[in-house]
Amino acid sequence: MKHIYNAQVFLLFAILFFLGVTQEALSQTATLRIVGQPNCIQNQYTATIQIRAADATSFSIGTSSVYLTYNPVSFSFASYQPLNFAPNNLCIGGLASSWDNHTFDSTTPGIFNLTLTLVSNTFSCPIVTNSDWISIGTVTFSILNPSADPQLVFNSLLTNFNSAPANDGTNPILKGVFSGISLPSLLSSVSLTAGASACNPATNTYVLSGTATVNNTTQPGILTLTAGASSQTVAVGSGVSTVAYSFSGLASGGGTQTVAVTVPGCASASTTYAVPTSCSVAPSLPCNVAVTLTPGSCNSATNQFTLTGILNLTNITQATSVTITNGIQTVTGNIPANSTTLSFTMAGLNSDGQTRTVTATFSGTACSIASRTYAAPVSCTVAVVTPCVVTVSAIPSGCTPATNSFTLSGTVLVNNGPSSGILTVTSGGQSATIAVSSGLTSYSYSFGGLLSNGATAQVTASFTGTSCAPVSQTFTAPASCSCTQAVINSVIANRATCNGQLANSDANIQFTATGGTGYLITGPGVNQNSPLPLVNGVGGWSNLPNPATTATYTISVLTNTSGPSCPAVQQTVTLQNVNCACPPANCIPIVAVRIR
Repeated sequence: MKHIYNAQVFLLFAILFFLGVTQEALSQTATLRIVGQPNCIQNQYTATIQIRAADATSFSIGTSSVYLTYNPVSFSFASYQPLNFAPNNLCIGGLASSWDNHTFDSTTPGIFNLTLTLVSNTFSCPIVTNSDWISIGTVTFSILNPSADPQLVFNSLLTNFNSAPANDGTNPILKGVFSGISLPSLLSSVSLTAGASACNPATNTYVLSGTATVNNTTQPGILTLTAGASSQTVAVGSGVSTVAYSFSGLASGGGTQTVAVTVPGCASASTTYAVPTSCSVAPSLPCNVAVTLTPGSCNSATNQFTLTGILNLTNITQATSVTITNGIQTVTGNIPANSTTLSFTMAGLNSDGQTRTVTATFSGTACSIASRTYAAPVSCTVAVVTPCVVTVSAIPSGCTPATNSFTLSGTVLVNNGPSSGILTVTSGGQSATIAVSSGLTSYSYSFGGLLSNGATAQVTASFTGTSCAPVSQTFTAPASCSCTQAVINSVIANRATCNGQLANSDANIQFTATGGTGYLITGPGVNQNSPLPLVNGVGGWSNLPNPATTATYTISVLTNTSGPSCPAVQQTVTLQNVNCACPPANCIPIVAVRIR
């Protein structure tokens, strides 16, 4: 049996030599990744470290280290489980690779340092190929903040793999792509509030209400709430949202009850609340209300009267509130339980001989709406007609240089004005008509496009009819701000010159303009933060790099550099690429045309 075992070892070493040592002359490159999986039930996140060859060159690893960093605000270390490159690995012929147990250091928040130790330098498995990923081990984290970015990445400087069988660091394995995880919102979570209303004696039931706050749902879905035998669903979107819920008609009986919520995916939450005790009582007698009204006499000084009233109440077993209105005035009052009367007064009512109705509306459902009509006393004074008073304001805006115009706006205020008709406002050859409404005392107007000339002008407001006389208001128009824009006369874009087969950074743009005081150029290779002055009408930019492809530049010529200014004049220009391997002066395009 010992002889057979040695033969197996010899065969294994021969295979490993072919896979590991022979190909070592090629590129032994390790690629790492992290495969993450949230555990919603336990509020944890598992990160499995995996390795694979970067190309067809397979290899064996010796003593190595894997160094991970993570965001301690998002995660805290919970546990680690080795998977491969460990003592229990069985390879060719059922032989166990000579690995020590994995050791790691997780004492510093935000750092996990894993060490793999190969005891013997003669045999290492499993073989790392590019056909599939090999799991080294799984790190389990507790999720502290599901919305924070975990920033779970490899430290490429401190992560190193040695080649077996050397196992001494003399033949390190090259480092390929190390893929970490940087993705917030790893785990959906939900919080729940719940509260019960007081018991309703009429039905011996209560209302359960509260809110469910959903955090970090990965996709929209349906949130399900359950309270006893009742359930309801609410649509929620992705991200964070708070939804209110309410269950009515739940039976009052004391004790505690549980309400639960389930979020799309796997997050759920529940909370308990106190159920109100039973409040079922014998049916009460209906509430009765009778309204008594007494209108006072007309006061000749004001042509007004005062209305007094009494609510006669029967079977008011619970405290309530009442709102009393006559269509013009409204008064409110609180009625204690078992009250029999409530007095009220409404003063300052107009004496017009009209029939009016007073209505009493109660809170809750115990008492129905009660009403009573009455006749107001007739007028006892001659109304004095007050004159119509109209004022108009005029507020000119500043001058707009592009059009040399301004906007005039203002308000027409009227007291004791007409209840209907048309208000006409005119200024500068423009007019606006506004429909007059009863009781409206303010009307706004606006005229645009008025000429800015610094002259004194006026705005006039007049109403149809003769009750309100026309009024006018003078104002001063803003001074003229017209301007003559600059003119770009010519633009030249000179390509870069060549130094052998290399392009010089001496491309330039030159232009001429009249009527301008400064200019800005934007485009690749231009770093200009403020306008440059035109010198004798000439501007430009030098020492531009040779663009990889055709580059576009924008020239903006300014008319003034301070105060009101005309809009800038812009023109674009393209700068062509120079191929110094075949500069324009040496390469002649040849065109072949088929004539038959």
